[in-house]
Amino acid sequence: MVTILPKENDWSGAFESIGKGVSEGYQNRADEMALQKSISSLPPDASPRQILDAVTGTKTYNPQAKQTAFKNYLGASQFAETKRRAQAVEGNSAAKNTITTNKANKEQAKEDSERVAADTLIDKLDIDDETKGKFKGNLPLQQATDLYKHQVTAGGKVSAFDKKIQEKQAEDYIDLTKEIPKLQSTVENIEYASKLAKELGVYGPLKGLLNTEKAAELEAVSFPLIEPIVKTFNPSGPIATQKLKIIQDKYQIRATDAPWSIPGKIKALKHFATQALNRAQARMALYDKYDGTPPKDVVSKFDRESETLSDAMMDYDLAGEEAPKGTIPEQEMKNVKELKGKTITSPDGQKYYSDGVRWLKK
Repeated sequence: MVTILPKENDWSGAFESIGKGVSEGYQNRADEMALQKSISSLPPDASPRQILDAVTGTKTYNPQAKQTAFKNYLGASQFAETKRRAQAVEGNSAAKNTITTNKANKEQAKEDSERVAADTLIDKLDIDDETKGKFKGNLPLQQATDLYKHQVTAGGKVSAFDKKIQEKQAEDYIDLTKEIPKLQSTVENIEYASKLAKELGVYGPLKGLLNTEKAAELEAVSFPLIEPIVKTFNPSGPIATQKLKIIQDKYQIRATDAPWSIPGKIKALKHFATQALNRAQARMALYDKYDGTPPKDVVSKFDRESETLSDAMMDYDLAGEEAPKGTIPEQEMKNVKELKGKTITSPDGQKYYSDGVRWLKK
Protein backbone atom coordinates (compact mmCIF):
# COMPACT_ATOMS: atom_id res chain seq x y z
CA MET A 1 0.00 0.00 0.00
CA VAL A 2 1.39 3.41 -0.94
CA THR A 3 1.68 5.95 1.84
CA ILE A 4 0.24 9.25 0.67
CA LEU A 5 1.54 11.32 3.58
CA PRO A 6 4.39 10.30 5.91
CA LYS A 7 3.16 9.46 9.38
CA GLU A 8 4.89 11.18 12.27
CA ASN A 9 4.62 10.66 16.01
CA ASP A 10 4.21 14.40 16.57
CA TRP A 11 3.96 16.94 13.79
CA SER A 12 1.67 19.48 15.49
CA GLY A 13 4.71 21.53 16.57
CA ALA A 14 6.47 21.41 13.23
CA PHE A 15 7.68 25.00 13.45
CA GLU A 16 8.35 25.22 17.21
CA SER A 17 12.06 25.10 16.54
CA ILE A 18 12.06 28.45 14.68
CA GLY A 19 14.37 30.84 16.43
CA LYS A 20 16.35 28.14 18.23
CA GLY A 21 19.13 28.29 15.72
CA VAL A 22 20.06 30.10 12.54
CA SER A 23 20.38 26.83 10.63
CA GLU A 24 16.98 25.51 11.67
CA GLY A 25 15.36 28.87 10.99
CA TYR A 26 16.84 28.99 7.52
CA GLN A 27 15.62 25.46 6.73
CA ASN A 28 12.11 26.18 7.92
CA ARG A 29 11.92 29.38 5.88
CA ALA A 30 13.29 27.58 2.83
CA ASP A 31 10.67 24.83 3.22
CA GLU A 32 7.90 27.40 3.55
CA MET A 33 8.98 29.29 0.41
CA ALA A 34 9.38 26.07 -1.61
CA LEU A 35 5.91 24.88 -0.66
CA GLN A 36 4.34 28.27 -1.36
CA LYS A 37 5.92 28.28 -4.81
CA SER A 38 4.57 24.78 -5.58
CA ILE A 39 1.09 25.62 -4.34
CA SER A 40 0.94 29.01 -6.11
CA SER A 41 1.32 27.24 -9.46
CA LEU A 42 -1.96 25.34 -8.91
CA PRO A 43 -5.25 26.49 -10.45
CA PRO A 44 -7.76 28.19 -8.08
CA ASP A 45 -10.05 25.14 -8.18
CA ALA A 46 -7.28 22.59 -7.55
CA SER A 47 -8.52 19.20 -6.37
CA PRO A 48 -7.20 17.52 -3.18
CA ARG A 49 -5.22 15.14 -5.37
CA GLN A 50 -3.51 18.03 -7.22
CA ILE A 51 -2.69 19.70 -3.91
CA LEU A 52 -1.35 16.43 -2.57
CA ASP A 53 0.87 15.84 -5.61
CA ALA A 54 2.21 19.40 -5.49
CA VAL A 55 3.05 19.23 -1.78
CA THR A 56 4.57 15.75 -1.76
CA GLY A 57 6.58 16.54 -4.91
CA THR A 58 8.29 19.52 -3.26
CA LYS A 59 11.78 19.00 -1.83
CA THR A 60 11.94 20.12 1.82
CA TYR A 61 14.42 19.83 4.67
CA ASN A 62 11.69 18.80 7.10
CA PRO A 63 8.95 16.37 5.96
CA GLN A 64 6.65 17.73 8.67
CA ALA A 65 6.41 20.98 6.72
CA LYS A 66 4.55 19.10 3.98
CA GLN A 67 1.94 17.84 6.43
CA THR A 68 1.30 21.36 7.73
CA ALA A 69 1.13 22.90 4.26
CA PHE A 70 -1.27 20.24 2.98
CA LYS A 71 -3.62 20.71 5.95
CA ASN A 72 -3.54 24.50 5.89
CA TYR A 73 -3.96 24.95 2.15
CA LEU A 74 -6.70 22.35 1.76
CA GLY A 75 -8.47 23.82 4.78
CA ALA A 76 -8.49 27.29 3.27
CA SER A 77 -9.41 26.33 -0.28
CA GLN A 78 -11.71 23.34 0.06
CA PHE A 79 -13.52 23.18 3.37
CA ALA A 80 -15.82 26.20 3.04
CA GLU A 81 -18.12 24.47 0.54
CA THR A 82 -17.82 20.97 2.04
CA LYS A 83 -18.65 22.33 5.49
CA ARG A 84 -21.83 23.89 4.13
CA ARG A 85 -22.83 20.58 2.57
CA ALA A 86 -22.11 18.70 5.78
CA GLN A 87 -24.26 21.08 7.80
CA ALA A 88 -27.14 20.57 5.36
CA VAL A 89 -26.84 16.80 5.82
CA GLU A 90 -26.64 17.15 9.60
CA GLY A 91 -29.72 19.33 9.69
CA ASN A 92 -31.79 16.53 8.17
CA SER A 93 -30.11 13.51 9.77
CA ALA A 94 -32.83 13.09 12.39
CA ALA A 95 -35.37 12.12 9.73
CA LYS A 96 -35.96 8.34 9.62
CA ASN A 97 -35.08 6.79 6.31
CA THR A 98 -37.95 4.65 5.09
CA ILE A 99 -38.22 4.04 1.36
CA THR A 100 -41.35 5.87 0.36
CA THR A 101 -42.47 7.85 -2.63
CA ASN A 102 -41.40 11.00 -0.78
CA LYS A 103 -38.61 12.62 -2.81
CA ALA A 104 -37.06 14.40 0.17
CA ASN A 105 -36.57 11.13 2.04
CA LYS A 106 -34.89 9.55 -0.99
CA GLU A 107 -32.52 12.49 -1.38
CA GLN A 108 -31.68 12.37 2.32
CA ALA A 109 -31.03 8.63 2.12
CA LYS A 110 -28.64 9.23 -0.80
CA GLU A 111 -26.75 11.96 1.07
CA ASP A 112 -26.49 9.85 4.24
CA SER A 113 -25.24 6.87 2.25
CA GLU A 114 -22.60 8.96 0.48
CA ARG A 115 -21.43 10.45 3.77
CA VAL A 116 -20.91 6.97 5.26
CA ALA A 117 -19.10 5.86 2.09
CA ALA A 118 -16.81 8.91 2.09
CA ASP A 119 -15.91 8.52 5.77
CA THR A 120 -15.18 4.82 5.24
CA LEU A 121 -12.70 5.68 2.46
CA ILE A 122 -11.13 8.43 4.57
CA ASP A 123 -10.42 5.83 7.26
CA LYS A 124 -8.36 3.87 4.69
CA LEU A 125 -6.13 6.81 3.73
CA ASP A 126 -2.53 6.76 4.96
CA ILE A 127 -2.75 10.14 6.65
CA ASP A 128 -2.59 11.21 10.27
CA ASP A 129 -5.62 10.97 12.56
CA GLU A 130 -5.99 14.74 12.90
CA THR A 131 -6.35 15.21 9.15
CA LYS A 132 -8.77 12.28 8.97
CA GLY A 133 -10.87 13.95 11.63
CA LYS A 134 -10.89 17.15 9.61
CA PHE A 135 -11.92 15.30 6.45
CA LYS A 136 -14.71 13.24 8.05
CA GLY A 137 -18.09 14.85 7.72
CA ASN A 138 -16.68 17.37 5.27
CA LEU A 139 -14.85 15.85 2.31
CA PRO A 140 -17.35 14.90 -0.44
CA LEU A 141 -17.50 11.31 -1.69
CA GLN A 142 -15.95 12.09 -5.07
CA GLN A 143 -12.88 13.68 -3.51
CA ALA A 144 -12.51 10.85 -0.98
CA THR A 145 -12.80 8.42 -3.90
CA ASP A 146 -10.07 10.23 -5.87
CA LEU A 147 -7.69 10.17 -2.91
CA TYR A 148 -8.31 6.46 -2.25
CA LYS A 149 -7.79 5.51 -5.91
CA HIS A 150 -4.62 7.57 -6.03
CA GLN A 151 -3.28 5.85 -2.93
CA VAL A 152 -3.96 2.36 -4.27
CA THR A 153 -2.54 2.86 -7.76
CA ALA A 154 0.22 5.50 -7.41
CA GLY A 155 3.07 3.57 -5.85
CA GLY A 156 5.91 1.57 -7.28
CA LYS A 157 6.58 0.29 -10.77
CA VAL A 158 3.82 -2.08 -11.82
CA SER A 159 2.78 -3.45 -15.19
CA ALA A 160 -0.19 -2.02 -17.05
CA PHE A 161 -2.06 -5.27 -16.36
CA ASP A 162 -1.39 -5.11 -12.61
CA LYS A 163 -2.42 -1.47 -12.53
CA LYS A 164 -5.74 -2.36 -14.16
CA ILE A 165 -6.30 -4.98 -11.44
CA GLN A 166 -5.48 -2.41 -8.76
CA GLU A 167 -7.93 0.05 -10.29
CA LYS A 168 -10.66 -2.57 -10.50
CA GLN A 169 -10.15 -3.61 -6.89
CA ALA A 170 -10.20 0.02 -5.79
CA GLU A 171 -13.50 0.51 -7.64
CA ASP A 172 -14.90 -2.63 -6.00
CA TYR A 173 -13.97 -1.41 -2.53
CA ILE A 174 -15.49 2.00 -3.25
CA ASP A 175 -18.72 0.31 -4.43
CA LEU A 176 -18.84 -1.64 -1.16
CA THR A 177 -18.68 1.56 0.87
CA LYS A 178 -21.84 2.66 -0.99
CA GLU A 179 -23.69 -0.67 -1.01
CA ILE A 180 -23.32 -1.55 2.68
CA PRO A 181 -25.32 1.50 3.89
CA LYS A 182 -27.97 0.69 1.25
CA LEU A 183 -28.26 -2.87 2.54
CA GLN A 184 -28.49 -1.64 6.12
CA SER A 185 -31.37 0.61 5.05
CA THR A 186 -32.93 -2.28 3.13
CA VAL A 187 -33.08 -4.42 6.28
CA GLU A 188 -34.76 -1.53 8.12
CA ASN A 189 -37.19 -0.84 5.29
CA ILE A 190 -38.30 -4.47 5.14
CA GLU A 191 -39.53 -3.95 8.69
CA TYR A 192 -41.48 -0.93 7.46
CA ALA A 193 -42.99 -3.00 4.64
CA SER A 194 -43.99 -5.59 7.24
CA LYS A 195 -45.73 -2.88 9.25
CA LEU A 196 -47.66 -1.71 6.16
CA ALA A 197 -48.71 -5.28 5.38
CA LYS A 198 -50.06 -5.73 8.89
CA GLU A 199 -52.03 -2.51 8.57
CA LEU A 200 -53.62 -3.84 5.36
CA GLY A 201 -54.57 -7.01 7.24
CA VAL A 202 -56.75 -9.78 5.82
CA TYR A 203 -58.52 -7.31 3.55
CA GLY A 204 -55.26 -6.43 1.82
CA PRO A 205 -56.20 -7.93 -1.57
CA LEU A 206 -59.48 -6.01 -1.65
CA LYS A 207 -57.75 -2.78 -0.68
CA GLY A 208 -55.19 -3.47 -3.38
CA LEU A 209 -57.87 -3.78 -6.01
CA LEU A 210 -59.36 -0.52 -4.78
CA ASN A 211 -55.88 1.06 -4.96
CA THR A 212 -55.96 2.52 -1.46
CA GLU A 213 -53.09 4.73 -0.27
CA LYS A 214 -51.63 2.02 2.01
CA ALA A 215 -51.81 -0.60 -0.72
CA ALA A 216 -50.07 1.67 -3.22
CA GLU A 217 -47.38 2.54 -0.66
CA LEU A 218 -46.71 -1.14 0.06
CA GLU A 219 -46.00 -1.81 -3.60
CA ALA A 220 -43.80 1.30 -3.87
CA VAL A 221 -41.84 0.35 -0.77
CA SER A 222 -41.23 -3.27 -1.67
CA PHE A 223 -39.91 -2.93 -5.22
CA PRO A 224 -36.55 -1.21 -4.43
CA LEU A 225 -35.77 -3.74 -1.69
CA ILE A 226 -34.80 -6.54 -4.06
CA GLU A 227 -32.11 -5.04 -6.31
CA PRO A 228 -29.40 -4.31 -3.67
CA ILE A 229 -29.75 -7.88 -2.39
CA VAL A 230 -29.29 -9.48 -5.82
CA LYS A 231 -26.49 -7.05 -6.72
CA THR A 232 -24.50 -8.32 -3.73
CA PHE A 233 -24.92 -11.94 -4.79
CA ASN A 234 -24.35 -11.31 -8.53
CA PRO A 235 -22.76 -7.88 -9.14
CA SER A 236 -23.13 -7.64 -12.93
CA GLY A 237 -23.48 -9.35 -16.27
CA PRO A 238 -26.30 -10.83 -18.36
CA ILE A 239 -26.87 -13.75 -15.97
CA ALA A 240 -27.23 -11.35 -13.06
CA THR A 241 -29.76 -9.30 -15.03
CA GLN A 242 -31.84 -12.39 -15.83
CA LYS A 243 -31.72 -13.55 -12.22
CA LEU A 244 -32.78 -10.11 -11.01
CA LYS A 245 -35.87 -10.19 -13.22
CA ILE A 246 -36.84 -13.69 -12.06
CA ILE A 247 -36.30 -12.79 -8.42
CA GLN A 248 -38.16 -9.48 -8.75
CA ASP A 249 -41.17 -11.27 -10.25
CA LYS A 250 -41.07 -13.77 -7.40
CA TYR A 251 -40.53 -11.44 -4.43
CA GLN A 252 -42.28 -8.24 -5.54
CA ILE A 253 -44.93 -7.58 -2.91
CA ARG A 254 -48.25 -6.68 -4.47
CA ALA A 255 -51.21 -5.46 -2.49
CA THR A 256 -53.37 -7.94 -4.37
CA ASP A 257 -51.31 -10.87 -3.06
CA ALA A 258 -53.12 -13.32 -0.81
CA PRO A 259 -52.88 -12.32 2.88
CA TRP A 260 -50.70 -15.37 3.70
CA SER A 261 -48.37 -14.70 0.75
CA ILE A 262 -47.18 -11.23 1.76
CA PRO A 263 -45.72 -12.25 5.17
CA GLY A 264 -43.89 -15.11 3.43
CA LYS A 265 -42.28 -12.73 0.95
CA ILE A 266 -41.34 -10.27 3.67
CA LYS A 267 -39.80 -13.01 5.81
CA ALA A 268 -37.79 -14.28 2.83
CA LEU A 269 -36.60 -10.78 1.90
CA LYS A 270 -35.47 -10.14 5.46
CA HIS A 271 -33.58 -13.45 5.48
CA PHE A 272 -31.74 -12.73 2.22
CA ALA A 273 -31.18 -9.03 2.96
CA THR A 274 -29.41 -9.98 6.18
CA GLN A 275 -27.30 -12.50 4.26
CA ALA A 276 -26.49 -9.92 1.60
CA LEU A 277 -25.37 -7.42 4.23
CA ASN A 278 -23.17 -10.07 5.85
CA ARG A 279 -21.61 -10.97 2.48
CA ALA A 280 -20.89 -7.32 1.63
CA GLN A 281 -19.26 -6.77 5.01
CA ALA A 282 -17.25 -9.98 4.61
CA ARG A 283 -16.06 -8.85 1.17
CA MET A 284 -14.92 -5.52 2.61
CA ALA A 285 -13.11 -7.41 5.39
CA LEU A 286 -11.36 -9.40 2.66
CA TYR A 287 -9.90 -6.21 1.21
CA ASP A 288 -8.85 -5.05 4.67
CA LYS A 289 -7.16 -8.40 5.36
CA TYR A 290 -5.04 -8.18 2.19
CA ASP A 291 -4.33 -4.46 2.49
CA GLY A 292 -6.60 -3.56 -0.42
CA THR A 293 -5.33 -6.13 -2.95
CA PRO A 294 -6.66 -9.65 -2.25
CA PRO A 295 -5.39 -12.45 -4.54
CA LYS A 296 -7.51 -13.13 -7.60
CA ASP A 297 -8.23 -16.76 -6.60
CA VAL A 298 -9.46 -15.66 -3.16
CA VAL A 299 -11.86 -13.13 -4.70
CA SER A 300 -13.10 -15.66 -7.28
CA LYS A 301 -13.83 -18.23 -4.59
CA PHE A 302 -15.72 -15.64 -2.55
CA ASP A 303 -17.78 -14.60 -5.61
CA ARG A 304 -18.71 -18.20 -6.42
CA GLU A 305 -19.99 -18.65 -2.88
CA SER A 306 -22.04 -15.45 -3.16
CA GLU A 307 -23.59 -16.52 -6.46
CA THR A 308 -25.10 -19.59 -4.83
CA LEU A 309 -27.22 -17.29 -2.68
CA SER A 310 -29.01 -15.82 -5.70
CA ASP A 311 -29.75 -19.40 -6.79
CA ALA A 312 -31.13 -20.00 -3.30
CA MET A 313 -33.45 -17.01 -3.74
CA MET A 314 -34.88 -18.56 -6.90
CA ASP A 315 -35.29 -21.98 -5.24
CA TYR A 316 -36.78 -20.64 -2.01
CA ASP A 317 -40.33 -21.95 -1.44
CA LEU A 318 -42.32 -18.91 -0.29
CA ALA A 319 -45.39 -20.92 0.72
CA GLY A 320 -43.53 -23.75 2.47
CA GLU A 321 -43.85 -24.43 6.19
CA GLU A 322 -40.41 -24.76 7.75
CA ALA A 323 -39.56 -27.83 9.82
CA PRO A 324 -39.67 -27.15 13.58
CA LYS A 325 -36.31 -26.81 15.26
CA GLY A 326 -34.84 -30.16 16.29
CA THR A 327 -36.87 -32.32 13.91
CA ILE A 328 -34.15 -32.61 11.24
CA PRO A 329 -30.93 -34.54 12.03
CA GLU A 330 -27.81 -32.39 12.30
CA GLN A 331 -26.11 -33.90 9.25
CA GLU A 332 -29.09 -33.23 6.98
CA MET A 333 -29.32 -29.69 8.34
CA LYS A 334 -25.72 -29.06 7.31
CA ASN A 335 -26.26 -30.52 3.82
CA VAL A 336 -29.58 -28.81 3.05
CA LYS A 337 -28.11 -27.13 -0.06
CA GLU A 338 -26.62 -30.34 -1.47
CA LEU A 339 -29.85 -32.25 -0.76
CA LYS A 340 -32.08 -29.77 -2.63
CA GLY A 341 -35.18 -31.55 -3.94
CA LYS A 342 -34.63 -34.57 -1.69
CA THR A 343 -37.20 -35.83 0.82
CA ILE A 344 -36.50 -37.36 4.22
CA THR A 345 -38.80 -38.85 6.88
CA SER A 346 -38.49 -37.86 10.54
CA PRO A 347 -38.88 -40.42 13.39
CA ASP A 348 -42.53 -39.37 13.85
CA GLY A 349 -43.30 -40.18 10.19
CA GLN A 350 -43.48 -36.57 8.93
CA LYS A 351 -41.89 -36.04 5.52
CA TYR A 352 -39.72 -33.01 4.81
CA TYR A 353 -38.10 -31.82 1.60
CA SER A 354 -35.22 -29.43 0.96
CA ASP A 355 -35.70 -26.30 -1.14
CA GLY A 356 -31.96 -25.74 -0.99
CA VAL A 357 -32.27 -23.30 1.90
CA ARG A 358 -34.55 -24.97 4.47
CA TRP A 359 -36.30 -28.24 5.26
CA LEU A 360 -40.06 -27.87 4.69
CA LYS A 361 -43.08 -29.98 5.53
CA LYS A 362 -44.30 -32.03 2.60
